[in-house]
Amino acid sequence: MPRTTFTYEGERHDISAKTEAELAAKVAIRKKELEEGTRLKKNMPFNLCANAWLERKRSYLKKEKTVKDYKKFVNHLNDHFGSKRIKKITATDCEDCLRNYADLGMSKAFVDKMTTIMNQIFKYAITSKTLLVNPMVDVKKPVAEEGTHRQLSDQEREVILAVAEYHHAGLWIETMLYCGLRPGETPTVQGRDIDIKEEILHIRGTKNNNADRYVPIPRHFIKELAGFKKAEYIFTTEHGTKLTEQSMKRWWKSFKNEMDRVIGAEIYRNKIIESKLPSLKDDPDDSSLTLYCLRHTYCTDLELKGVPINIAKELMGHASVETTAKYYTHFTKTTMLLAKQLINGDAGNQKCLSCPSLKKCGPLCHVGVNVGRPSETLKNSGTTPHS
Repeated sequence: MPRTTFTYEGERHDISAKTEAELAAKVAIRKKELEEGTRLKKNMPFNLCANAWLERKRSYLKKEKTVKDYKKFVNHLNDHFGSKRIKKITATDCEDCLRNYADLGMSKAFVDKMTTIMNQIFKYAITSKTLLVNPMVDVKKPVAEEGTHRQLSDQEREVILAVAEYHHAGLWIETMLYCGLRPGETPTVQGRDIDIKEEILHIRGTKNNNADRYVPIPRHFIKELAGFKKAEYIFTTEHGTKLTEQSMKRWWKSFKNEMDRVIGAEIYRNKIIESKLPSLKDDPDDSSLTLYCLRHTYCTDLELKGVPINIAKELMGHASVETTAKYYTHFTKTTMLLAKQLINGDAGNQKCLSCPSLKKCGPLCHVGVNVGRPSETLKNSGTTPHS
């Protein structure tokens, strides 16, 4: 088999072909590509290119916080694309990546920022001769929710807790609802982070300096988090590995499908034909149910329990109290009752503010819904949970 080598600007090129004529043609094409600057470098993995782009950014960014923000997004992208050859990534792949974050409940601002950074990485790949065409040019950005996420409606909360009792993602869902974790903070939780005696959970968040925090575990929920070994991950896939963004997306989709089934959605060949989840919302104009609704509900629950906003800021892992204030805006009859009880000094004898008609909540009530009794939503669905 004919073969030859030549050197161009210090780089050695090795070319082989089936015939001498084919070899000569290949050499001519290679030299032309090198002279015109259209010759791509070796098949560079996406993660190496993204890291190189970040280092280039770091060289002229003045604020360390800005660098950390960029690094957070690059880590997300590296988790998604990994070592896939950058020239093999298509517009469809990019759309799937962005849709994944929208489906997980990330805000419009997050998805917009992710889109910008992806575009910059691919542009960098083109200028560094690793890519010919930017796949982001043809990308259709998915629809993401504007602004902050909403809290759960009472009906949504009740159906969620009913399904969580038997669904494989139930513990994961309840932990976010009862302890306020961001979805991205759940994969790293291990047995060593759970202090059963003190009823405290260590959340090793990385979003900002306040994200690494300790939060109380509700007493009724403590048994669910007991029994894990120190080095054991609490939430794992069916293969026993740590959760990834893709596996979290699958879990959430499976969980919502089961919620739909429980409330009587039309199903054909194990697929939801028409979702009934919107019927659980307090207002038809409310945004869709996302994972972040669990965390928003946790913060609203803190408000309903009378937790001061400065303490809620620490429990939520917010960088500023202004962020927490976006959640602490729900002045309702419930919060008015709490203020009245605090002013009158009888808060210690209060009924559950979220179940004011009850003398005492059921054992599973966090601040809220007395899930010890089936709601009309579940009773009227004509279905029962199954494992």
